[in-house]
Amino acid sequence: MLILSQAFLHQLSFRSRALPYMNDLHQLSGETVSLAVRYQDRRIYVDQIEGTNPLRYKAETGKPYHLYYGSPGKVILANLSEHEIKTILQDPDLRLPATDAPVDREALLKELSQIRTQGYASSIGETLSGLSGVSAVIKDHTGQVVGTVGISGLSLRFTPERMAEFGSMVKEAAQEISKELGYLIANREE
Repeated sequence: MLILSQAFLHQLSFRSRALPYMNDLHQLSGETVSLAVRYQDRRIYVDQIEGTNPLRYKAETGKPYHLYYGSPGKVILANLSEHEIKTILQDPDLRLPATDAPVDREALLKELSQIRTQGYASSIGETLSGLSGVSAVIKDHTGQVVGTVGISGLSLRFTPERMAEFGSMVKEAAQEISKELGYLIANREE
């Protein structure tokens, strides 16, 4: 019971510290802003602020999603150890839910390297056809990945220029949330 209480309190603290940055992202983008946490080999949305456009995406909070697709999943995956990545990708039947296409592992591994370099992930039509998103990883005081913050919306509004702009925005927000959680970026980045 004590462990469960501590986990609940940690999540409350995480969400309350992230909320001001989520509000800023929402004000600047007008799109849906989501907060997700890593849970074992999945990600779960724990909070979101819906976009202001009539046509918008609403993530299903509490539902587990795989890490090998969608910007929140891929940015978490990119920040895991090689062993964890290999374990998650070992299933021979990984498929993208939007198209039911098989996952190209070699292309995904290259993309994970690019995500580590740029500091955020993007996706177009992987989770749901017509949906795009960008996400950046949030780390705690130990340097462990605890979640993501991201912006998502209809692909027709996510031009390459907006994707890059949103990518910079979520990266900065994630760094600030990480600092709030005690992560010292300057001492850990190489």
